[in-house]
Amino acid sequence: MKEKLDSPTNLFFADGCDIEAATEAQWKEAEAAAQEADVIVLALGEHSDMSGEAGCRADIRLPEVQLELIRKARSLGKPIVAVLFNGRPLDLHGVYDESEAVLEAWFPGSEGGRAVADLLFGDANPSGRLTMSFPYSVGQVPVYYNAFNTGRPQGAPDAQVRYVSQYLDIPNEPLLPFGFGLSYTSFEYGEAALSSDTVTVDQPITLTARVTNTGAVAGEETVQLYVRDVSGEVVRPVKELKAFRKVALQPGESIEVEFILSESQLRYYHADLKHYSDAGAFVAFVGPNSKQVDSLPFRLVK
Repeated sequence: MKEKLDSPTNLFFADGCDIEAATEAQWKEAEAAAQEADVIVLALGEHSDMSGEAGCRADIRLPEVQLELIRKARSLGKPIVAVLFNGRPLDLHGVYDESEAVLEAWFPGSEGGRAVADLLFGDANPSGRLTMSFPYSVGQVPVYYNAFNTGRPQGAPDAQVRYVSQYLDIPNEPLLPFGFGLSYTSFEYGEAALSSDTVTVDQPITLTARVTNTGAVAGEETVQLYVRDVSGEVVRPVKELKAFRKVALQPGESIEVEFILSESQLRYYHADLKHYSDAGAFVAFVGPNSKQVDSLPFRLVK
């Protein structure tokens, strides 16, 4: 960050706390630095020993001392940017809702400092997407986008008020879904379309979706294609990622993103361990992540 500034004296640094402990002196030093700053950037997260084989904490929130640091920083009334260093998805309550921006850095390696600084200063536009869902609460875990359907799904046309698969105190959906990611610009999706409503072994179909950069700066969008096998011989996930396209767009620019969907992409391993597809109903989904998608039904005819 010092390398990015015309005057490095405009950067004020202090240890607000350690990973799991803090002293009053650390906070006083951090408070003094924050009072001089226009924006507070908090480096938060877990030690590398806190995730991985035989090394995970049961509590998937940040250590309490770091959440307390966020609350104290918030009391100063200045914008907060949280930069997260962690090796697994976390429960981000106390971070996501208390910060103006959250940058997921994971454990980025030796060039991570320069990469994070490029993103914070706008020299690079964030374009990464989550490869794992971030849970709303630890009680949802395991939570993942390609789960199986349930016998009484929430939101079904004939769903009852109580006896459906749901939580009483939190949403069913994760806080941040698989494939999620934001940018310094915004993207708008036009209505998606299929070239046909039928796929055969010899004849694929084409799915198209128009994407427009509706913001003020250039950016990259990752357009994602998911498919659901509605009536497979073996139970199938509610969505499976089949393809994605990363497109770079200038402000106001539009592009027609195209996917070719063939019969071979609809195959899976059956109970007899053979790899083939089932004729019948399917649904294609396209969008910026696994939750915000348009659905297009089609059939596989064999």
